[in-house]
Amino acid sequence: MASRFEKFSPRARQALSYAQEEAQRLNHNYIGAEHILLGLLRDTDSMAALVLSRLSIDPAKVRSQVEALIRSGERQPSPREIGLTPQSKKTLELAVDEARRLNDHYIGTEHLLLGLLREGEGVAAGVLDSQGLDLEKARVAFSSLPRVETTQPPVPPPMGRGLLRRQGARRPTLGRIGDDPSEFILLRRQAAAKVAGLYVIVDPTLTGGRDVLEVALAALRGGATAIQLRDKTRDKGDQLPVAHALKALCDQHSAVFIVNDHADLAHAADAHGLHVGQHDLPVPEARAILRPHQFIGTSNALLREAMASMAQQADYLAVGDIFGTASKPGTRPAGLEALRQVRQAVNDLPIVAIGGINLANIDQVLDAGADGVCVISAVCQAPDPEAAARTLVQRIHTHKTRQ
Repeated sequence: MASRFEKFSPRARQALSYAQEEAQRLNHNYIGAEHILLGLLRDTDSMAALVLSRLSIDPAKVRSQVEALIRSGERQPSPREIGLTPQSKKTLELAVDEARRLNDHYIGTEHLLLGLLREGEGVAAGVLDSQGLDLEKARVAFSSLPRVETTQPPVPPPMGRGLLRRQGARRPTLGRIGDDPSEFILLRRQAAAKVAGLYVIVDPTLTGGRDVLEVALAALRGGATAIQLRDKTRDKGDQLPVAHALKALCDQHSAVFIVNDHADLAHAADAHGLHVGQHDLPVPEARAILRPHQFIGTSNALLREAMASMAQQADYLAVGDIFGTASKPGTRPAGLEALRQVRQAVNDLPIVAIGGINLANIDQVLDAGADGVCVISAVCQAPDPEAAARTLVQRIHTHKTRQ
């Protein structure tokens, strides 16, 4: 039994464990494809959930429809009696086949979802079809998400005579680092993609005497997609309430909140991401402090630094100082040529340009390959930060639409 599941990701195995719990809850002495679907629906952060979300399918409606179609049994079965139905066995086989087709070295929740759709005959497939989801739509939705390959199969949990031994109080926590690197990398990369727009750094010493929350809110209303807190003067305990407030503002505006330098502060504030320079904590060490869904961006002035950041699995790259800046003395010059070199070498990570960027020169960095621009003075020291942000956002949008 263990060999059957050794290449299933921890999240996929957890979904199968949930499937057993769903069968027991319904007093069924078997695990069918419908139970596997119910198990998948219980993890709202999985790859399967991301596919459903991309297709605007409401998991609550799917669950309600499944439960309306299956009847509860009359007795609580012993876990030893629970086995896989022919349909659920076929679903697992098809999930493995989907993973092979995609050249994946693991079987994840996304493959289980595709397996359910390919099985096509049971309650699960029927309900998904009634919600407008078919195999081709799911494959297209999955292919549009960032592809991440897991090269090492996860360590399987203990197996019992049933599908999976009940974990009780010692069930693994899904939020733990290493609990499914493929899905966490996907979540990080999806969040980090929002830096590909207007990325505004708020520094309390560079806001013209205005509160950083006021300036950040104005930037978000103007269309900024990322806000970074950079505070070189106050203790981290004093920064934490501000970080919490900025995170809430960004959530309200579908933007990402990033903490500069301090991995522990980013962790405490549950920021979306962390930004580190060449002399801050290296990416692997910072990753060990962060929550597994939090992304990391790095500052790079040279192509070799950008390549090293990629090798350490940074989630986005900032290239600068492009034009020279008074906001951060001592930064190293990079220039447009370095930005072009990084763009030519990197295709799968967002690249933001930083350093002296304003409305007069923004087209130059976009033409050189930047996906987004990171600014301080152009917004934070403008008389009207919201209007300044909106103008920059419109310029970025115009550039992207004419490409």
